[in-house]
Amino acid sequence: MKGPAASEELAASEKAISVLGGSVAAVREITLPEDAGTRTLILVKKVKGTPTPYPRKVGTPSKSPL
Repeated sequence: MKGPAASEELAASEKAISVLGGSVAAVREITLPEDAGTRTLILVKKVKGTPTPYPRKVGTPSKSPL
């Protein structure tokens, strides 16, 4: 579940989703009850296996992000 910047987060994560074997299956905006705002649900479907170098060692993602 993502907040107001969901489209920017999704755009920034497209490469990582693809590299790790995923595909965006659906994007849905929902309204929360009691006027609590809106959220965006992003459904990612696993379409192929995760490459061998993943998961990476601690600290590597921050030094070399996807």
